Amino acid sequence: MIKSSTHIQATIEGLLTAESITAREIADKTGAPVVIVRQTLTTLEHKGKAVSVGHRPVRYCAPPKSAEIPDRGDYRVQSSTRYFRPGSYTPPSEKTFTLPGMGDAVEDQ
Repeated sequence: MIKSSTHIQATIEGLLTAESITAREIADKTGAPVVIVRQTLTTLEHKGKAVSVGHRPVRYCAPPKSAEIPDRGDYRVQSSTRYFRPGSYTPPSEKTFTLPGMGDAVEDQ
């Protein structure tokens, strides 16, 4: 028999996979009463760690993995001569044009 609620939550969460499973099947695997398994599954659903599927019998599975944004670390601006602080920019005295797709300015001839 499983002793604590945190232990049963961890056990049931470990049993949940992409394949759906009923509360009765989980109870058979863990040895816990079906009532406790259902209450734990409800708690896991509220926490977003389980998803109920279908109607009767209700089946449960692990939630789909979300595409997590990879950690970029500390973002640092590349040093560039083109970076100006707000208010410190002075427009060039000569007329310039920037071509599409080109990063450099080209002087008008």
